[in-house]
Amino acid sequence: MKHAKFVSFTLCGAQTVQKAVKLLPDFRCERYARTVDASLSGTSLKRFAQQAMVDCDLIVFVGATGIAVRAAAPYLMGKAYDPAVIVIDEQGKFVIPLLSGHLGGANAIACRLAAMTGAEAVLTTATDVHRKLAPDVFAQRNGLKIMDFTAAKLVAAALVRGETITIYTDAA
Repeated sequence: MKHAKFVSFTLCGAQTVQKAVKLLPDFRCERYARTVDASLSGTSLKRFAQQAMVDCDLIVFVGATGIAVRAAAPYLMGKAYDPAVIVIDEQGKFVIPLLSGHLGGANAIACRLAAMTGAEAVLTTATDVHRKLAPDVFAQRNGLKIMDFTAAKLVAAALVRGETITIYTDAA
């Protein structure tokens, strides 16, 4: 089972976490409500983020995007390694995948949460905005592995420009 950690900073945010957790039954979810649980009030967000970036498949920050960016940034390892990171505003109106949108599934999880709550998923990846299948999503769906992310980026850019691409593989 996949592992998710949720962190919130306000009572309203804690209530949003409570709703979101119920919508992810395929995840083992841990909740860290910093204003609700007094034992967490002194917990370092830096330490929380460091640990979560290592042991989670999904991290959800319920609060400001800036908080999430500053918390996760020092621990980023790369596109192929980072967990999915999502931000939800405390009222649950917007669900924003920040990291690992394709490989980690943040975009799909954000869309799923938004659809189930009436929120709006805010996707910014070019392939998603242009409704194109990203190379890393194609690879993942077909049991393939991206060996060269620079080439995958060039393919994605070509797709966004509306160019036709051809894929050759030895896979049976």
